[in-house]
Amino acid sequence: MTQQPINVLLAGSELTPLAKAGGLGDVLGSLPKALQKNVNKSWVAIPWYQEIRRKQLRQLKKLGVISITVGGSKTKITVWESRLPNSTVPLLLFENKKYFGRGTIYQGNTVYDPLTKKNATSKIGQRIRFMAFSFAVYTAIKEFSLPISVIHAQDYHSAPLLALVHNDPEMAHIKRVITLHNLGIVAATPHKYLEAFEWDAKKIFGSEFNRKKGPRLIRLGIDHAQAIVAVSPRYAKEVLTKEYGNGLESVLKKRKKDLYGVLNGIDTELFNPSKDAFIKKNYTVSTVRKNKAINKLALQKEVGLPQRKDVPMFSLVSRLTSQKGLDLLTPLLPKLAQLDIQFVLEGTGPSSLTAPFHAAQKQWPDKFYFHNIFNAPFAQRIYASSDIFLMPSKFEPCGLGQIIAMRYGTVPIARATGGLKNTVFEKTNGFVFTTYSSAALWRTIQRSLAAYAVPKTWGRLQRNGMKTDFSWKTSAGEYIKIYNNLLQNTHG
Repeated sequence: MTQQPINVLLAGSELTPLAKAGGLGDVLGSLPKALQKNVNKSWVAIPWYQEIRRKQLRQLKKLGVISITVGGSKTKITVWESRLPNSTVPLLLFENKKYFGRGTIYQGNTVYDPLTKKNATSKIGQRIRFMAFSFAVYTAIKEFSLPISVIHAQDYHSAPLLALVHNDPEMAHIKRVITLHNLGIVAATPHKYLEAFEWDAKKIFGSEFNRKKGPRLIRLGIDHAQAIVAVSPRYAKEVLTKEYGNGLESVLKKRKKDLYGVLNGIDTELFNPSKDAFIKKNYTVSTVRKNKAINKLALQKEVGLPQRKDVPMFSLVSRLTSQKGLDLLTPLLPKLAQLDIQFVLEGTGPSSLTAPFHAAQKQWPDKFYFHNIFNAPFAQRIYASSDIFLMPSKFEPCGLGQIIAMRYGTVPIARATGGLKNTVFEKTNGFVFTTYSSAALWRTIQRSLAAYAVPKTWGRLQRNGMKTDFSWKTSAGEYIKIYNNLLQNTHG
C-alpha cells in the first residue's frame, strides 16, 4: 500500500522556547521539527500569550481574522503565522486579549468569563481559555482551507478540537490523534461553560455530559481520537489501572486496541553539552569529567555556593507539584545538610511546596540554592554543572528531566514509574527505587554517593547516559507509523 501525503497539525498549550511551563512545551517545540523531515508538512498551533514577544517571532505575517461565538457574543481572533524557532515549521498563533493575552499559560484567573463578564476563577479560566483555543483552531482550519490530513491534540487543552472535527462532515477526511501527557488533569468543566460555546455540548459529550462534577475535557479527546498515545510504553500500561487512570481506566480499556506508548524525545541540538552556548565550558563524552568540574565552579560562583570541584552536587529542575515526589524529599533536607554535598534547585510552584526549599537555603546557605523562577539557560547550566539529578516522582508519564540530565552526563536518581522506568536503569545509567517512601529515596541517595566516590564507576554511568540516543528520530518514526495507519484506513 502506498504511503499517503501527511500534513499534520499539532495543537497544544505551550511551546519551548516561546512559552513553557513543563515537558509538554519541550515536546511541542521539538517533535514537529523531527516530523517535518518525514512528512509533507507539519504545523504547530498555540495561543499568543502575553509572554510571547513580537521580537521572538520569525517571518511573522497576518493570516486573517476569524470569529467564534462565546456566551452568545461574537469574539474576534486574529490568526498569525510565524516559524517555530530554529526551523521551517509553520507556527500558528491565535491572538485575543480576553482569552489568550493576559497572564501566563495557566494563570486562568486572568481569563475573561463570558457569563459573568468578569475575570474567571483560576480553574474555570483555564477551561474557558482552552475551549476558546480549540474553537479558534477548528475555525481557522476551515476558513483558511488549511490542507490538514492529521490533527494531533496534546492533553485536554486541545481535546475539544478533535470532537469539533469529528462532528463536521466537511472534515471527515482528517484523522485524529491525541497524546496523553498527564492524565492526572482531566479538566472537569461546569455544564454552563460548555454550553456557552456554539455547539451541541450535550450531544457531543454523550453520557459524559451527565457527570455530576462536570464533563471532563480530556474525555473528548479519548472518545474522538482514532489513536491515543501515552508518552511512554510504561505509562500506556499504567493508565489502564485504577492507580493511574484517574477515573478513565475503564474508558481506556475499551480503547486498548487504539492505545500506543511512544517515549518522548528531546531536541538534541538544543540540549547539547558540546555546543550549548549557555554553559561555561562545552564538553563531550571524552571530556565530561574534566569540563563538568569547570561548569560546577562557574555555577557555584554564580549562585554563591562555596567553589569546590570535588563536592557532589545534587540538582532538581522541575515544576514543583505533588506529582514530583517532593513529600519524599523535603523530610530529608536536614539529613542532606549534614552530608558533604551541595544542592541546586530550580522550579516554581505553590508556596506550600516552595517554602521548605526557601527555608533550607536560609538555614544552610553553603549547601542549598533555590531558584524560584524558571529560566531555561540557567536550567541548562544546572544540568551541565551538577552530578546527581533527583526525580523521585509519585507518577511520571514520561519525564524529560532525567533524559536531559543524562545528555549532560548528570546521573539520575528516579523512582520506577512511567517513563522513568523506561529510561533509568540501576547501576547502568542511574539509580532506581520502587517503594514510594523517604527511606527508599535516602537509601538510593547513599548508593549514588558511594558510586560517586569511585571515579571509574561514575565515569561509566556518565558515559552510558550520554551515549543513549534520546533524540526524536525513533519516536517521530513511531508517530508517522500511527499517522500512516490511520490515513490508510478509510473508516473514521
